[in-house]
Amino acid sequence: MNKSVARGIALALLSATSFYAAADAHLIRVGFNPGPYKEQFEKGVAPYLLSKGYKIEYKDFSDGIQVNDAVARGDIEANIMQHPVYLKAINERLGIG
Repeated sequence: MNKSVARGIALALLSATSFYAAADAHLIRVGFNPGPYKEQFEKGVAPYLLSKGYKIEYKDFSDGIQVNDAVARGDIEANIMQHPVYLKAINERLGIG
């Protein structure tokens, strides 16, 4: 993964998590579905976040609706698995967005 892309994702994630305060301000709980996203995150984004003093807690889900619901409930701060069009459509359909 390109370093500037990884840093951009990390900065976007940090910006998004500023709205949701986990018990530990430096803990970011991130949800993943089966697929390549977790490995890409671990190799490309996680090293940058860890170097900035953040801790990462990984949560695995079996489908996109579960992971979106977990974000909406505040169980996790972010998910890495979808594009904005999918997120908007699912949130509108389920009334969680």
